[in-house]
Amino acid sequence: MSSSSFTPLVFTGISTFSNDFQTVLTRAVAIASLPLKQLQNSDSDVLQKKQLLGSLGDAVGALGTSISALGKVSQNKALVAGSSDSATVSVQATGATQGATYTISNITSVASAASETSRTGYADSGVTHISSTGTVRLVIGSNHYDIVLKPGANNLVGLRDAINKLGVGVTASVLTTGTGLNPNYLSISANSSGATTLQILDDPTGANTNLITGTNQGSNAVFSLNGVPVTKSDNVINNVIAGVTFTIEKQTTVAAPTVTLTLTTDATQLQSSIQDFVTKYNSLVDQVGGQVGPAAGLLSGDFIVREVQNDLRKVTSYQGTGGIQSLSDLGIQAGVDGKLTFDTNVFGALSNSQIASAFDFRVSARWRTSSPRSPIQLPG
Repeated sequence: MSSSSFTPLVFTGISTFSNDFQTVLTRAVAIASLPLKQLQNSDSDVLQKKQLLGSLGDAVGALGTSISALGKVSQNKALVAGSSDSATVSVQATGATQGATYTISNITSVASAASETSRTGYADSGVTHISSTGTVRLVIGSNHYDIVLKPGANNLVGLRDAINKLGVGVTASVLTTGTGLNPNYLSISANSSGATTLQILDDPTGANTNLITGTNQGSNAVFSLNGVPVTKSDNVINNVIAGVTFTIEKQTTVAAPTVTLTLTTDATQLQSSIQDFVTKYNSLVDQVGGQVGPAAGLLSGDFIVREVQNDLRKVTSYQGTGGIQSLSDLGIQAGVDGKLTFDTNVFGALSNSQIASAFDFRVSARWRTSSPRSPIQLPG
């Protein structure tokens, strides 16, 4: 039989076998795509796990931050500072750990910066000579700096620039009044407050003439703390009372000769911190709860979830040694769902001694929150 007796096989798409052939092709493609589909599913799972771990890590971090804040409140005994006259002396607690009372009296001076101007005006700030010899001496307190003004710089602008270039804690500028034949003046001010000597001496080895006024040489804050005289160059004072910063605002008067500063415990700070802790704790419980049980997510069985569960249990079972020995003493109770509730009535009924003990009850151990792969660390 010759080959010419065979009719060529041509698939036109309208053959009675086209549907069967298409089914075979579709199945073959599906089988060949299984590894790709598995890879896509695996990739999707990995991305979802990453998102879940990120969410879990955020919840752990939020609880860790809340516990750290609670620990800080406890460390500082929730102390707040008060002033009987904040318009005269304002105050804030900056780390004090003990309640106390202080008196500020006899504020005879408030700290101010020295500021002087040239004794005379000059016709042209960039031309008129200011020094008879071209040499001046800047005096600031016990320090002095000799300045040689070149011919083109022997003027207000040249002296201003030379002083500012020194960088010695003063600032010079040129003032223009806009009136008269000599409207330009040199102004020089100390950058910080406190009594000092501020002078500009022309021909310091000869005539030694002071070119600026001497009417505002700055002043110190002068007052008494608990009857002890104190002098400071700044009105903001943070090195007299440990953990307290106070600011002298103005002088005392005959009508109000004394200002009382107090450091007292504000139990509402502790209450707010506990409430925030409970809220963040419950949020983390929800995150963990979504990964356990019959409806668990992709993190089901992950050791991180187990570690977080264990650490959450350690929080609720932590025992102290003082007047407050457990969370329940503070009004915190754990429910059957693992979440906490905070009874503010129980907290509000605590005595002063119990509140003091509450500050020593430290649930806040070390929570490492940089990564959800770093389990919470609590005291054993």
